[in-house]
Amino acid sequence: MKITVILGSPRPQGFGGRIEKSLLGLLGEAGRKAKTYELNPLTYRGCQACMSCKTSADVCVQKDDLTPILEDIRASDVVILSAPIYMGEVNAQAKGLLDRFYSYLGPDFRTNPQSGRLAPGKKMVFIMTQGNPDEPTYAAVLARHKRTFDMCGFTDVLPVQICGARPGSETEAGKKAATRLADVAKAIFDSRPE
Repeated sequence: MKITVILGSPRPQGFGGRIEKSLLGLLGEAGRKAKTYELNPLTYRGCQACMSCKTSADVCVQKDDLTPILEDIRASDVVILSAPIYMGEVNAQAKGLLDRFYSYLGPDFRTNPQSGRLAPGKKMVFIMTQGNPDEPTYAAVLARHKRTFDMCGFTDVLPVQICGARPGSETEAGKKAATRLADVAKAIFDSRPE
């Protein structure tokens, strides 16, 4: 099983990074072999609306630090994306990557129910951390990005919403996350082909 991990937080050793490491630990040997990217030190741009991925190519034609990440996402069985909520949305680092997911949509994505270009069976674990302890506050953000992952062709989207992840409360939030992470790890293993 090939796993690609993408950390959207500018603090990779922060709460989102610790949650991601917990999940990788639950995935055993596959988790230890995962390839991890930190977005913050990279140089890249969001989608440039050049439409090349809808007219002359089936991949994003921009060449920057996201190029190998986008390629690894295509080649992976499981993608783990961790993104914090800043100002009511995933932070800018994660949003820039998500905008480039446009290249995973086929040219007829508006009319074709099978709009995604990703190979069947691919799983997305979307870890969204928020300081606000109220889960419904940003549930729409989670739902909106789940729809995007579905459209791109991810077969299973496994959301993990971690609430109350702010200084002084991470331990309690981490305990609440443990059950969900165990469920996600089980879902990854249970749906693997024999």
